[in-house]
Amino acid sequence: MDHLNVALVGDKNIGKEIAKKGTQSDFTIYHLKSGERIVSILEPTLYPEKLQPLLYCINMAKFVVLVVDSIDRFFGETVVALDLARKRNGIVVLGDGVDEAQVKGFLKGTALEGYEFIGKDAVLLREKLLAVQTAYNEGKTKVPIDHSFLVKSVGPVVLGVVERGTVKKHQELELYPKKKHIIARSLQVQDEDVEEAGCGSRVGIAVKGAEVEELERGNVLAQPGSLKSAKEFKTKAKASRVSAGISPGFYSFSLGMQYETVSVEGEIRAGEESELVIKSEREIVFEPGENALLCKPEAKARVVAALEVIG
Repeated sequence: MDHLNVALVGDKNIGKEIAKKGTQSDFTIYHLKSGERIVSILEPTLYPEKLQPLLYCINMAKFVVLVVDSIDRFFGETVVALDLARKRNGIVVLGDGVDEAQVKGFLKGTALEGYEFIGKDAVLLREKLLAVQTAYNEGKTKVPIDHSFLVKSVGPVVLGVVERGTVKKHQELELYPKKKHIIARSLQVQDEDVEEAGCGSRVGIAVKGAEVEELERGNVLAQPGSLKSAKEFKTKAKASRVSAGISPGFYSFSLGMQYETVSVEGEIRAGEESELVIKSEREIVFEPGENALLCKPEAKARVVAALEVIG
């Protein structure tokens, strides 16, 4: 099967017009299946009231659908987040009465300036998503956990997107940051039992070797020894041009499905770059070179900076 994960931002209705509703929590997942193609559409349901769902969907996605019904502060915030997250592949869906030239002006110089523009047509959008070419990440298995629950007669089950490599039935995996080894007892993709799930698949994994309470959102299942975790590490940071810059204090750190309160040592003016030291009370899972976002939920400009983890 060929899999594509899409962040759908700016609209809470068009997803259900083109795909079947799946898991729903603070974000909703819709699945579109055609032949050997599965498109999972990630819609941040509780955004803009909460910032986290937007960041989760952006982090999980390889492609973006940005729906623009009006140019307001949340449109601006979404563009900043997508730009800092370097999301270069996507489509802009224009609502009635929205000026295309004005939107293109806002996107100029950002990662989004190459997005295709279309009108608000669910049928056309469906066709476009089914035609998107998918790039896969080969290498050691990596599955960030986004949901977990207990199934009677099965045991703990986690849900997540295979970010890299392939996960196989009976495979031994390490649970990060707890550094606990587990076994993938069984796998499901689209409610069907499978022997393995490839990169991009949204997979359900029945887990042996950990309790459901240990399988938190933000934890990662990966090939043993392949990831790092720490409570303190260095990053290269670039502060957003529209932020108030960065000063020592407390922020929120977003990487994959992790969203943690951290303290920052260092100071950066808006639009400038420098190194920052990140400190957290909980261990954060990372790989050197990964991209993350630094946020200030109580600020007017909530998405503050792009980070590259040094280690």
